Amino acid sequence: IAKHPFSFGVFSNGKRKCAGEPIGKIDIACTLAYIAKTFDMSLNSKQKIKYKLNVMMESVFPVMCTFKLRK
Repeated sequence: IAKHPFSFGVFSNGKRKCAGEPIGKIDIACTLAYIAKTFDMSLNSKQKIKYKLNVMMESVFPVMCTFKLRK
């Protein structure tokens, strides 16, 4: 029996698509907004950031940053 191409997707696709996908995406957006509102983020000034192009542009090495609580 042939497997359906969307059978192992995280949220899948088609008629039986995950009903929680929009809620998960909203939750991620709210969490990132809270972090941006609560903290000042700065990058390490001595670190060189190198990128590679794939399907999406990504850094070759982890990007080190500092979070400080806003007053």
